[in-house]
Amino acid sequence: MRAVNDVGPPGTIILVTAALGRYGQFEASLSRMYVPSGTTLLRLRGSSSAASQNLGIEQRKGAWVWFIDDDHIFEPDVLLKLLAHNVDIVAPLIPMRLPPYGMVLYKKLDMEEDAHGKITNFVNQFYSFEDLNGMTGLIPVQGLPKAGCLIRERVWEMMPKPIFKIGLIHPDQIEDDKYFMWEVREKYKGDLWCDTDQVIEHISTVIFGSRRTPEGEYKLTWRPD
Repeated sequence: MRAVNDVGPPGTIILVTAALGRYGQFEASLSRMYVPSGTTLLRLRGSSSAASQNLGIEQRKGAWVWFIDDDHIFEPDVLLKLLAHNVDIVAPLIPMRLPPYGMVLYKKLDMEEDAHGKITNFVNQFYSFEDLNGMTGLIPVQGLPKAGCLIRERVWEMMPKPIFKIGLIHPDQIEDDKYFMWEVREKYKGDLWCDTDQVIEHISTVIFGSRRTPEGEYKLTWRPD
């Protein structure tokens, strides 16, 4: 990582989830990345579980936390561009690993739960390429993937512990990033934003990928595995 002085708040924490150290492409992206001075890197092995992610959040000491998976590649300035928006929760576009290879970005994300935390109703709808074509800059959304998400300190301060609950105090019947985004939005009235000009991609997981044309249109293109 390359520290940049006087760019963004100092002390950003980068949480690398599922940190198995398998991908040289990820390490190359990480080494080229520009970060604010004082940024700390935490690698949470096996941290796909809520318990491991909570442990990472408890270790934070900075103004922001940025989640990234170790099977991603990204441009060197992606974190600085997300920080520049100065909103509480923001993420870039992230294509799906598997069919239909669209974006992990929720146009609709609603659920209901009973007194015991059981999800009794769940509805989600992804943005389509047609929805995203021509969009630029920040857009408000109902849900984001946790990977690639930049979250400000005050979000953690307003959330009750444990922050990530799925598989702990809530039944393990829905992905914890979906439940977390819904809880932030519905229970604590937080806004969720996507920077449609930034994209983080997966490494060698699909042979088709999502690409943006110079005209601002998203489409499927062939990508070597």
